[in-house]
Amino acid sequence: MNKVRYAWETLSDEQLLSLRFCDLKLSIKGTELEEAILRLYRELEVKGIRFRPHCWLSQEWFSPDGIPGIAIPFYLAHPRLMRLERHFMREVEGGNRNWLMRILRHEAGHAIDSAYRLRRRGRWRLHRPGRTMGRPDQRRVVRHLRARGVGPTWFCDGGDAGRPLLARAGISEEFIVDVRDHPLLPGEHATEQWRRFAQITPGAIVAPRNAATSGTAASDALPPAVAAPGAEMSDDALAAVTPGCYLEVSDRQRADLEAWLAARGLCTAPLILIQVGNKRTMRRGLRRLAVNNKYWPNDRWAEVLRHVRGQCPDHAIVLLGTGPEYALNQEVAALANITHLHNAADDLPIPRLIALLARAAGLITVDSGPAHAAAAVGCPLVVLFGKALPSLYRPRGIAGADVWVLCGQISGEPDMLGIEPRSVIEAWSGLKLRARAT
Repeated sequence: MNKVRYAWETLSDEQLLSLRFCDLKLSIKGTELEEAILRLYRELEVKGIRFRPHCWLSQEWFSPDGIPGIAIPFYLAHPRLMRLERHFMREVEGGNRNWLMRILRHEAGHAIDSAYRLRRRGRWRLHRPGRTMGRPDQRRVVRHLRARGVGPTWFCDGGDAGRPLLARAGISEEFIVDVRDHPLLPGEHATEQWRRFAQITPGAIVAPRNAATSGTAASDALPPAVAAPGAEMSDDALAAVTPGCYLEVSDRQRADLEAWLAARGLCTAPLILIQVGNKRTMRRGLRRLAVNNKYWPNDRWAEVLRHVRGQCPDHAIVLLGTGPEYALNQEVAALANITHLHNAADDLPIPRLIALLARAAGLITVDSGPAHAAAAVGCPLVVLFGKALPSLYRPRGIAGADVWVLCGQISGEPDMLGIEPRSVIEAWSGLKLRARAT
């Protein structure tokens, strides 16, 4: 199969990773994927199922909630991309015929569920007597919720795939506040939406308090924020809450960090932190190509690192990240070729990361979790944005951190690849670094 030839087939790995997903111009037609999908359709026909799930190329395997179709990892559409995926991830999920069919059949089950809305039927919940349905992680969630007992529950997922877990845990609707019922307001920042959402009280919690108050009007029996079941805070009450985000670092976190820094010979050094990757770019190998809106080329990071080293010769520079990002950091470090550069992605759990951000002089990062955590502990930062709206997701803290936001464009569309190294260097040069925090 794969009779179509692409110009990018001869590119190096790094050149290929710099392309956008749309630049690959991939298609299922004429590939082994097409044969596998036709085989799936034949199997459904044999079973008397008339439904045929739609299939398309995407970032990874999944069947979207409420959409009767199957998303297939784009790298399976071409041998060159499969080799690149194997290079990064040591395997290709669905990379042989048998494995491919097993996954297609599995995802087809989810698509059939969406097509016929099986989960809405009472009998759908009848699995095996004495057994709890779902994956191991789902069963753990159900067990945890049951152990906690029935109580107020804030459902923060934008879809409804997790709602059956609440039902299985015995949490009824009157105890649930669903974020989909309280969408983002015009001009509202994401942190403001979540602050507002957190102040909403489930109806089952408010009602008994109203009933227990005798001789008092219901609206007078409760604080202004919870004057009625499911009510939101008034504008005045919400404004009284401290704006922004704040993270407190415990003494235990600080002690753990000092021991960790000592083991790496960084106890006395002022620190500058760099976040190259994020969960989108490295969670699934070639996903950093597919979701290119948070990928910034390695050579640009290397140029920035060399400038930071020249500007701050006495600082130790620490590359942040999680385990899968370690190799990416190593590639960037090799290109930068500077001294006192440390790759911490092999041993950086979240509590330690937050303590590290609270101690650092500054951070350069893509739009990511560490960017928001940095603002919440007062760490000055330069943050690079891609497709996300800074007006909605700009890091916002209450610790007075200096935050510089950079945006780029390509062909008139927001794109992180439109940010040049000189822009990052200029922003970093203007950033108000802080002395060592305690």
